[in-house]
Amino acid sequence: WEREWMKKSAEIVCKNGGDILNIGHGLGLVDSYIQEHNPKSHTIIEIHSEVHKYMKENGWYDKAKVIESDWRFSIDKLTTFDGIYFDTWNGSVDDFENGLFSKLSYILNKGGIFSYWYPYDVESKWLKEECNKNNFKLTYEKLKLNIPKEQSKNGHTYINPDLEFVLLPIIVNMNEPVMFKKSFI
Repeated sequence: WEREWMKKSAEIVCKNGGDILNIGHGLGLVDSYIQEHNPKSHTIIEIHSEVHKYMKENGWYDKAKVIESDWRFSIDKLTTFDGIYFDTWNGSVDDFENGLFSKLSYILNKGGIFSYWYPYDVESKWLKEECNKNNFKLTYEKLKLNIPKEQSKNGHTYINPDLEFVLLPIIVNMNEPVMFKKSFI
């Protein structure tokens, strides 16, 4: 059921073509869909060594530029992108609010699109205020889902909420990117 979410997310961040960044490879679902859009460049930041092994076994180092790092330590060394997707496994709200979101004006081109899959309220007052303050256009795409009520993964059973749909955030930078003056970190 995650595939349709990842497919739509890739479509969103690849809308303008160009250079695409994905933070958090995981099983590579969104990156596989990003590849279908033939981006000018495709960069993946992934921290987990087990995922690096999986990526090597599945040819990702030939398909994309892979940065083996925590995004927090590599973000200020990056160029700008036309689309950015954020989906980290062990992130927190603080990582998003005080971390990546505060860096978007440096790494997202004018007209560039940012979206994410995150355990976070995408309709939050904070997000709306931050988008307004930073001159980012915020819209949502409603995606109907077909989520199983229970699923087993790695020996654990997960009960999913009764979601008929999710809102995919679409955040567009309306400004020229800000040049890095010094490291964020």
